[in-house]
Amino acid sequence: MMDDAIAPLLIDTATLLRLQLHRWTHGPDNDDRTSSIIESLVLFDRIILDAPSIAYNQYDLDWTAELSEGVELATLDEAQNAALDRRVAGMFESLAGAEPFVGGERRDMLDLLPVNELGGDEMPSFPWWAVLREIHRYPDAGPVLSEIQNRAVDNFRHDRPRGSYNERELTLIATLIRLFHYLTLQEMFGAHLLLDRQKSLVRDVPRYGYTASILENFETEVRAKYEERRRRWLGESAPGLPVPALSRYITTVAETRGWSLGRAVTWLRDQPQVKSYRSGMAELVRRLQAGDAAGADEIFVDLDEAAARWAVQLGAKPERRRLPVTIALPIVETALPLPLPKFRRTPAEKLLILIDVLMSTD
Repeated sequence: MMDDAIAPLLIDTATLLRLQLHRWTHGPDNDDRTSSIIESLVLFDRIILDAPSIAYNQYDLDWTAELSEGVELATLDEAQNAALDRRVAGMFESLAGAEPFVGGERRDMLDLLPVNELGGDEMPSFPWWAVLREIHRYPDAGPVLSEIQNRAVDNFRHDRPRGSYNERELTLIATLIRLFHYLTLQEMFGAHLLLDRQKSLVRDVPRYGYTASILENFETEVRAKYEERRRRWLGESAPGLPVPALSRYITTVAETRGWSLGRAVTWLRDQPQVKSYRSGMAELVRRLQAGDAAGADEIFVDLDEAAARWAVQLGAKPERRRLPVTIALPIVETALPLPLPKFRRTPAEKLLILIDVLMSTD
């Protein structure tokens, strides 16, 4: 069942292409952004993908076909497509005559796109010609898009007239169109947006609830203590930059089972530990949004206790709380501590089921 406490995640198809999860049989090389993207792919309950570009790149993204409940293709009906097209066309028209400034110097809008800094490291989900040939779909495109279309057509002819765009400029224009496309989809679905680095200067990846902070604390307070004990007893040298917990676990699953990372991601999304984690995180978010400080602190205290226990021994289980009960026997009356019955899991316990697995896996 979907939980609406945390907004869905809309992922740019170019981001998925750059990950190359269909080829990987080993983990990311200490790339924090890549690790964060993989984490978000696993944890977000609802993920939205762009249907046309996923279909266009189905060979390289075949693993997305195995993604289960919670992952949906943003397939729009005719009215929604028309609204999206009008919005994108309107964004282009709003640029007409705009003079953005960077560092006090006038820059053309296309020069501001991060794709300019990537050189040959572009990873478009559509080539420029596939994007620009669809410009005719935009109703009332206005002079900006109409001029782009007219000049782009020149590039399909062998004898291009002077003044037509070169391929670099057409790539930048297509990238801008795709950027506006995703911004409009974000508005439609009310989602977090994960853009590829060629479209956005923002390097941060949308994280699931408070996962970044919680896992970082467990890495610092728990995993680091284990690594220290391991080095002391095995005589190992200190490792380099550590791989974040969930990426470390995904890598282990992929290598152990002989899977690609894409298949490991799809498998982990459906595991009960992940579903339990989502439920616990959603409850934490709800309590914080409601201003329930006491309820949130109850979760924090349970996390503190688990971190302190696991810092001493990974995976150590808490002692069951016991209730003293007085029993009258024929000869003597005595008090016996009996374990309390186990009720439904608390939000912290739901979070800790997955965290325990992540901390206990090399």
